[in-house]
Amino acid sequence: QSVAIIEKGFKKLLPLKGFGNARDVTKLYESVLENRAQRLSVEKANDGAVSVDKIFLKEDIETAMNLLISARMGTSGAPRRAATDDPFAELNKLYRMETVKAKLQQLQRTYIVAKQDNEDPPPLGHFIFCGSPGTGKTTVARVMADILFDLELTTRKHVEETTGLKLQGQYIGQTKKIVEDNLDRAKGGVLFIDEAYTLGQGNYGSEACDTLVVAMTDPQYAGVVVVIAGYPQDINEMLDSNAGLKSRFTHSLEFPDWEANDCVECFVERANIKTFELADGVVDILRQGFETLQALEGFGNARDVDAVWKATNRYRADRVVTGNANGKRFERSDLEQAVNELIKGRSIGKGKKSMAKKFNLGQLMQEAPCMEMEDPSTKLKDTQVKMASLESFKEEADFAEKIEDDEQAYEEASNSDGIRDPGVSDEDWAELQMEKETESKYLEQCLAEEAERKRIEAEIEAQLRAKQLAKEAYEQKMRELERQRQLEAERQRQREKIQQKLRAIGNCPMGFKWSKCGSGWRCAGGSHFVSNAELDKSFGYDLRS
Repeated sequence: QSVAIIEKGFKKLLPLKGFGNARDVTKLYESVLENRAQRLSVEKANDGAVSVDKIFLKEDIETAMNLLISARMGTSGAPRRAATDDPFAELNKLYRMETVKAKLQQLQRTYIVAKQDNEDPPPLGHFIFCGSPGTGKTTVARVMADILFDLELTTRKHVEETTGLKLQGQYIGQTKKIVEDNLDRAKGGVLFIDEAYTLGQGNYGSEACDTLVVAMTDPQYAGVVVVIAGYPQDINEMLDSNAGLKSRFTHSLEFPDWEANDCVECFVERANIKTFELADGVVDILRQGFETLQALEGFGNARDVDAVWKATNRYRADRVVTGNANGKRFERSDLEQAVNELIKGRSIGKGKKSMAKKFNLGQLMQEAPCMEMEDPSTKLKDTQVKMASLESFKEEADFAEKIEDDEQAYEEASNSDGIRDPGVSDEDWAELQMEKETESKYLEQCLAEEAERKRIEAEIEAQLRAKQLAKEAYEQKMRELERQRQLEAERQRQREKIQQKLRAIGNCPMGFKWSKCGSGWRCAGGSHFVSNAELDKSFGYDLRS
């Protein structure tokens, strides 16, 4: 059995990056010696006697080999959960994660059975998380990294988080390095790629996909579990664009949108855990509020539950500090104000025309010219198309002046309305101030979007200008090369003309051919020389032209 452990271990080590041949054998031997010494030390402490037999036990070798493999694949040295602890404890704290737990339990049982059958464990595989924002994809990825480690399915308790857009470089060759750097940091753990649908967009999206496909079959990244996340339709379109990538993912988990009742149950469950008492009618307020939020654009599922929870605590704090405390309890007014705050924030700008153009970053990456040197003569038409696209961006620039005018008008109105009119209730006055603050934030957002639009426009213009200058320099170089070629062709014609005249005259007395030399001609043997003047005088040939 010990020999089998060594054979299986080196089969795993051999394809990994950094295999040290005899050096790894030495490392294993030294590690086994240390394990044996430690075992004998424990035996002496317990029994008072030490075995004198020079024997390596199976446990000595297995522990040493596992440590060597883990170090090569990447390990943080984090302690695993005790065998008596529930590895799914953190997952149980999350709401609506029964499907995820069932999948991980299935993997755990598969590994347990393989170990009992003395078989190699099957590949862990890679995961697809499909769902809307706020359904828990990122949270589950973090918890899953810990669970896989505690179940001894991975060698490292670590999750490397990134996005599909961050995996793309800005010039040829950079994308491959970025993807590999992320994989190196995720070795032995989990690589979580959020918004993975952007891998199919941009100038270098396909390069990122291809690099990921190769890495997922590369033995040096065998210990990395890749998890991609995003909207179901977007993820499917991205996977359809690369059949090789699609076949690499063996597990798919769906994170469905939450209903209003799910949000209410989650809020109530959190309140019970925090020992908060709920006033009568609070549940109805929550249900109506979440139904309204669900109908508005941008519903955030669990993220909205968290937002309502935090807002409720703020309004309760205001009430308690002003002396209207009633124990650790949420009143109807706390919930009403919190829910209304979120609904108003979600409704801001609804139906209004945007005063600044919003850009799709993936589209911009596709439309922006690549910074690679190609034959500019083949890109003139493409450059003209880019300039036309740039003109469409400039059509939105007129909104900038309106933004500034609106901001100035708003400031003037705010200054003039700073005095509270008699008879205005506290509630109306508070609502008015909130609306002013909301409008101010809206205008600030518009200004920020306009500044970003100008920055991107200037960047595109600079890239187009650089490409145009490169094209002009290329054309100038080609004209110079053509001029030199024509000069050389003319010189060759003159040499052929002279050789024709020399052939008519004949060779030198020794039979050698003539070659141009200074102001005349010398034979190939070197002993005869005739000047241009003598040839012209004797034979009437103008050999200087």
